[in-house]
Amino acid sequence: MMRNRHFLFGLGAGLIIGALLLQLMNVAQTQPQMLNTEEEVRNAAKALGLKVYDSSEQVYSEQEWKERENGEPAGTTASAPPSPSSPEEPSEPSTPAEPSTPSKAEAPAPSPAPAEMVDIRIPAGSTLSQVADRLKSAGVITDKEAFVQLAKKWNATRIIQTGTFTFTKGESFKSITNKITKKK
Repeated sequence: MMRNRHFLFGLGAGLIIGALLLQLMNVAQTQPQMLNTEEEVRNAAKALGLKVYDSSEQVYSEQEWKERENGEPAGTTASAPPSPSSPEEPSEPSTPAEPSTPSKAEAPAPSPAPAEMVDIRIPAGSTLSQVADRLKSAGVITDKEAFVQLAKKWNATRIIQTGTFTFTKGESFKSITNKITKKK
């Protein structure tokens, strides 16, 4: 049994190495050939039923070709209006019969601009400083150090959750820490 063991071990290793080499050769043969010359590109395009044009040739779309057949140059679809020979002067200026004053009830109140929402992904293993960097780069917070100090004060350093969170720009630090430490 001992003599057969070495033989079978060698046979198995040889079969595995042979199979790997065969796979490498098959992969090398099936790689697509690069088209290096203009003739190779034209032959490949012809085989696929495509047409190849030189960059110096003018090629028109179907719409441009129809416009050229109708005699209109491409890009001009409407004719210019005729200009008057002499401008006419108005006889008298028109004045409104009743001047209108805008009332306060009719004027639309300026609506506050909606706050911009930002999605931030917090990967696993992120530290509080890394999270603060992401928040600052996204524009959610302006002061990284103040955020880190307050989060440490609230013991939020070890319970940061991973995932994607939605914040509004200028959101309070307390709200941000509540979102990133709340279990889903």
